[in-house]
Amino acid sequence: MSNPWPPGGGQGEGGPGPQGYGPPQGYGGPPGYGGPPGYGGPPGYGAQPGYGQPPKKSSALGCIIGIVVALVLVVPILAAISIYGVRRYLSSAKSSEAKNTVSAIARAAQAAYARDRRLCPSASSPVPRSIPSGTKYQSAPGDWEADKGANAGFACLKFEVSSPTYYQYSYTSTGDTFTVVAKGDLDADGTTSEFTIRGTVKGGSVELSSLEVRDELE
Repeated sequence: MSNPWPPGGGQGEGGPGPQGYGPPQGYGGPPGYGGPPGYGGPPGYGAQPGYGQPPKKSSALGCIIGIVVALVLVVPILAAISIYGVRRYLSSAKSSEAKNTVSAIARAAQAAYARDRRLCPSASSPVPRSIPSGTKYQSAPGDWEADKGANAGFACLKFEVSSPTYYQYSYTSTGDTFTVVAKGDLDADGTTSEFTIRGTVKGGSVELSSLEVRDELE
C-alpha cells in the first residue's frame, strides 16, 4: 500500500509543508495501545486468596468444643470443692458445741471442788447413753440428775444442757483427777471425734489441761 503522506510533505494550495510533515509513523496510538499489558488491574489482580469466601469454620468450631470440654471437666470439680468446703464449715460450726460444753463441765468441776473441797464422784453414765450419729439428741432433766441421790456426776456438778446436742458427754473422777470427754459422729460413718479436758488437784485448787481434740470433723 502506498503512503498517502509522501516524504517532504504534500503540495497544496498553501504551498509545500515542512520537510517530513505528517503524522508520526505508525500513528493510531502508541504501539500496542489499548491499555497496559494485562490491563484490568495490577498483574495478578483479582480476588486475593480466600477473599470473598466465608471464614473457615474449623477453627471456630474447635474453639467452641474446647470451651465446652473445659466446662464439662471444671464445673463438677468446682462443685465438689464447694460442697466439701460447705460440709467442713458446717462440721466446724457443730464441733464448737463440744468445745464449749466440755470447757463448761470442767469449770463446773473446779467450782464444785472449791465449794465442797473435794472432786465430785463420777457420773454413772454419759449423756446420752449412746453417741449421736449425725443427729441431735434432746436430753431430759432426768438424764443430768441421774446421780442426784448419790450427790455425784452431773447432779453434783450442778450442770445440765437443755438444748439438743450433737455429742455425748461424760465425767469421770479418780482420786485427785477428773476427765471430761465429748464424743460425736457428725457424718455418721462410725468414726468418732473426741474432745477432752483433764483436771488435777494441786495446792488446794484444780488445774485444767488444755483441750485435746481428735478427729474434730468426724
